[in-house]
Amino acid sequence: MLIAQFNLARLRHGLDDPRLVGFSAGANMIRKAAATAPGHVWNSQDVIDDAIFATRSLWRSVESLRSFVYSGIHRRYLNRTAEWFVEDDEVNMVLWCVADDEVPQLADARARLEHLRQHGPSERAFGFRDADRFVDQGE
Repeated sequence: MLIAQFNLARLRHGLDDPRLVGFSAGANMIRKAAATAPGHVWNSQDVIDDAIFATRSLWRSVESLRSFVYSGIHRRYLNRTAEWFVEDDEVNMVLWCVADDEVPQLADARARLEHLRQHGPSERAFGFRDADRFVDQGE
């Protein structure tokens, strides 16, 4: 079993806007750093309708994902998100369990995020805070 992760955020500026140069460079560095992070399996970055930046990834454990998200280069860029993304109160990240040979598809990931927003945490869709309730601890 693997942990699938999906997050999205609405960009403040168009992709070609010079105010996003720092973000674009950072996104590439973060993707490369993720590829060598302990527990990382796969990742993909998507731009939806030229306005939403999304990331899908697979991890061997919630803890390996959490460690990557809140440390190193990812943490440094996470602290700067207000520069590049529109702030809102919606949940923008979702986790769920997948089989070892499953790759999360964008449509499914978006549906799971919407499920979390509408229904709260469940086995189908949860966040870091509720992961212990829905992930087999023998992962």
